[in-house]
Amino acid sequence: MQIRLAVPGDESGIATVHVDAWRTTYKGMVSDEFLAALSYERRKELWERNLAQEDNLVFVAVNSDERIVGFASGSSSPKGGSGKYNAELTAIYLLEEIQGTGVGKRLVTELFKAFAGQGHGSVFVWVLEDNKSKHFYEHLGAQKVETAVVRIGDRDLNELGLGWDPEAFHRIAGPVAGSEGFNHA
Repeated sequence: MQIRLAVPGDESGIATVHVDAWRTTYKGMVSDEFLAALSYERRKELWERNLAQEDNLVFVAVNSDERIVGFASGSSSPKGGSGKYNAELTAIYLLEEIQGTGVGKRLVTELFKAFAGQGHGSVFVWVLEDNKSKHFYEHLGAQKVETAVVRIGDRDLNELGLGWDPEAFHRIAGPVAGSEGFNHA
């Protein structure tokens, strides 16, 4: 499994993972109608915009068939954490059959190394309270720092804001002095 920075042309693969992972991850939390209405084409357009934004970082996991099976994205402009965090893990999604194989940790590690190379030292993430992936973040050292309510479709859902302080961040990122710690391919 190769972990690399996303490049133009990866949008369709990222969109496929995004939609398919939402449909498996959020089944029972989000309405079936909302999940059925998710569009690969609209997600592709979203990822075209996301990849074009300078402050976004997107890493993809690519299998031996050159198929994107997961991704993680982040931004230097966190939308939470009360100003205590200087980067945000904005999304991480894996196809259901890839979850639990270590690929998610590899994606987070590469993203955090890239953040460290940009001079960041702490990261924030939002996760639905009922999403079992919150345990993934907690296992990686994230701590609960705030809560919110988010509306998805016709439902109000509790969201947790989790953060990696500098110590927890560097346990993942390591002592990265520059951006040479990740694959630019």
